[in-house]
Amino acid sequence: MGLSALPPDEGMLFVFPFSSDRHLEFWMKDTLVPLDMVFVRADGTISKIAAGVPATKPGTADAAIARRAGIGVYVIELRAGSASAAGLGPGGRISIPAVEAQ
Repeated sequence: MGLSALPPDEGMLFVFPFSSDRHLEFWMKDTLVPLDMVFVRADGTISKIAAGVPATKPGTADAAIARRAGIGVYVIELRAGSASAAGLGPGGRISIPAVEAQ
């Protein structure tokens, strides 16, 4: 949120404290660059990729902000086009190593 650019090969990983997959919904409030949203199940299977989700201009009414939903316990946000460029697709599997929270 609030970034005017997202460097290649960088993104954000959202980890939810669920023990099983859940319906997740993301929105683009204060997100100034288009993104790919990769929804990942607990077992590492990609359930959905919302590609090229449009950026939101400042001052956009909440009802008009782009939203995307999927199933999982993780969501990875990448610069638009990065998921396809990396060969990611639904049904593919990725490994998310455990990290200690700080």
